[in-house]
Amino acid sequence: MAKGRNGPARTGGAPKDGAPKDGAPHPTTLPRGTLRRRIAKTTLRTLQWGERHVPVGVRSLVGVLLMVGGVFGFLPIVGFWMLPLGVAFIALDIPWTRHHIHAWMARLEGRLGRRGG
Repeated sequence: MAKGRNGPARTGGAPKDGAPKDGAPHPTTLPRGTLRRRIAKTTLRTLQWGERHVPVGVRSLVGVLLMVGGVFGFLPIVGFWMLPLGVAFIALDIPWTRHHIHAWMARLEGRLGRRGG
């Protein structure tokens, strides 16, 4: 193994700048709008899936589980992003809050549609 001034030379792994080997940008180096767009798209798809495929009572249970997972946001995989998604899942089951979630979903669709999304 080749030795550099500060120890063994790097052979493999991610490039020094943190970019993955496949050429895709690292998520933390994405332009701010791109990351927001990906989050909006994922949120919209998840809410649409939940509304279409998850029964009413189970949807509230999934919302509670998402909120409980959001409390442990400091851990890997689970995160603080789960709290608002859990609230939205529960709101889909409550008649007087459902229209707020539908309006939010319509705004997300409009934003994503305007940019070719």
